[in-house]
Amino acid sequence: MWFLLSSKYLNVMEMPFLSVNNNYIRNNLQNCIMPLSFDFMVIGGGTGGLRTALYAASHGKKTVMIEPGVIGGTCLNYGCIPTKALLQSVHIYHLAKNAKEFGISTGKVSYSFKGVMKRMKEIVKDGQDHIKESVKAPNLTVVRKPAKFLSSNTVQAGNETYQADKIVIATGSRSTVFAIPGLDKAGYMTSDDVLKLEKLPKSLIIIGGGYISMELATFFNGLGCKVTILERLPRCLAVLDQDITDYLTAGYVEEGVDIHTNVNIMMVRKQKGKFTIETNDVRDPNSKKVTYKADKILLSVGRSPNTEGLNLDAAGVKLTK
Repeated sequence: MWFLLSSKYLNVMEMPFLSVNNNYIRNNLQNCIMPLSFDFMVIGGGTGGLRTALYAASHGKKTVMIEPGVIGGTCLNYGCIPTKALLQSVHIYHLAKNAKEFGISTGKVSYSFKGVMKRMKEIVKDGQDHIKESVKAPNLTVVRKPAKFLSSNTVQAGNETYQADKIVIATGSRSTVFAIPGLDKAGYMTSDDVLKLEKLPKSLIIIGGGYISMELATFFNGLGCKVTILERLPRCLAVLDQDITDYLTAGYVEEGVDIHTNVNIMMVRKQKGKFTIETNDVRDPNSKKVTYKADKILLSVGRSPNTEGLNLDAAGVKLTK
């Protein structure tokens, strides 16, 4: 006698009559469940993954997109769009303050930090609402579970397995976290956490001098927060040519941002609500210790790929360091 087992009606992992001693039966029943078959699979629903999935579906390919988090990825939810919204508010604030230069008279110009953050969140929500409609496209199935490769063309997500002729991995990245003594205990923000702030800190130390750091330094400094940047390399924005970084650094310093390079962070502490960072010169271990203090710390030392949990070995994908 044969039975057709479908994971839509049967979860073999929850069958009470299969005891712990029947793992062999349990595992083989699970393997009997046929994977859902697609022409095209995209793992990741960020800017690249979403666009790829929609394109494939629009060309008649039966497509599945697997994304456990917020669809739209970093750009819409944590990166390009919200940060540009914040910078635009700062830009308008400074234009209004300097309106007299353009022959325009204004009263006292001020800003509402809650209002600035509210506008940013509304812009993000508009994008999210648009995406919710776009993923209703024909030929597209969206799965909201983490993906794990079982083989080169088979992926498990939740209790289901999915198979596709072509698979695109577009899982994006996250903020890199370095092991700095005392940092975890003291606490810190990443660029994601900045978007959740309800109050502007009076002072901020940014660890790292890359483009994300400098962008957020523009925002905080523009609203009156005292910003200090600590960069381990000889200059900020080191991916750019030095003549460009020299020009930009001079501009930041002129606007009141403190920039320190060749900084080695020795210890981070939090005492009486203030963060203290002890440093010395990365070029000389015996150099004089320098201490910096602020109300908040922002860790911004780059991005790392989201590959954990994908079981890429099963797909035959090898990673380099």
